[in-house]
Amino acid sequence: MTSTTRIHSVGDAGFAEFLAGIGHRRPTASRTPVDVAIIGHTGQVGRALLSQLATSRPDPRGPALVFREGINRSRHLVVDRREVREVGRDRGSLAGLGERLAAGGRPAVIVDCTADADLPRSYPAWLRAGIGVVTPNKHGFAGDLSLYRAIHESARLGNAPLGYSATVGAGLPILSTLRRLHQAGSEPTHISAVVSGTLAHVFSRMAGGLALSAAVGDARERGFTEPDPLEDLSGRDVARKLLIMLREAGLEGLAVEREPVVADAWAARAREAANVMEALRECDGTWRRRFESAQAAGETWVYLARVGPGEARVGPVRLPADSPFAVTGGSGNI
Repeated sequence: MTSTTRIHSVGDAGFAEFLAGIGHRRPTASRTPVDVAIIGHTGQVGRALLSQLATSRPDPRGPALVFREGINRSRHLVVDRREVREVGRDRGSLAGLGERLAAGGRPAVIVDCTADADLPRSYPAWLRAGIGVVTPNKHGFAGDLSLYRAIHESARLGNAPLGYSATVGAGLPILSTLRRLHQAGSEPTHISAVVSGTLAHVFSRMAGGLALSAAVGDARERGFTEPDPLEDLSGRDVARKLLIMLREAGLEGLAVEREPVVADAWAARAREAANVMEALRECDGTWRRRFESAQAAGETWVYLARVGPGEARVGPVRLPADSPFAVTGGSGNI
């Protein structure tokens, strides 16, 4: 029998493997269908996921995942390997989603493609019910430590799969490596990482001669930035990622210090301007001088996450131009 996945869209190649694995978690004589609910399908991440699911090729070595119908609280979608199209509307809600999936009697997974700060509070209940959770949403893992612990404990109690490697490093095996080191009794003494593709792109473009405002505008046109680009420049997203890394490494006691690309007080005033991108030009001169000074010394600027003895920081750092962190290739993570 092939494995059938019913996509319930509510609000990577590796993802298909994850679903296939869920289908084999329960001992049955045949392969078990997997129910999948995708929350946030209309966002950039959700659209990319649906597109990937719709166009992915079945792995001849494993079950052939077939993507069927689905329902969202705001749109009704049909997803298969040939098309992703809207066919109507439904005003349902997330209330009872876990219960409905659990009542189906099949393995199930909820994919949270949102950046909603409150939604992760539902993860523990879903996981305790045996429903898997996959998400790039950082709030459940970089928010209250009690919620972080509850999520993991609930996954253990419910024997439910939990995947959140996409929260840090674009899915690179960063978190799993830190987790295994911690489980083996090892603790990293130093961590250095570029974990914001947006800021990596902005700093790379500034190193190439663009002004800060132009570099941010370029990133925005490419779809790299948040709707409010000043949020990217705040460094808060990088701080959240570093906090997740610290927790995976067992360094929960460290607080993350954050230095933004532009001062928080200035950003607060700039948000009141009619055109934020125009206001950002006020900061062009400062960063142009910084890069000119660094390049005269054979150096450059990078937005870096760092951990050392007793400290954790995120912020702009001046490094040799040939540093591995300075040559990530635009929007890469390292």
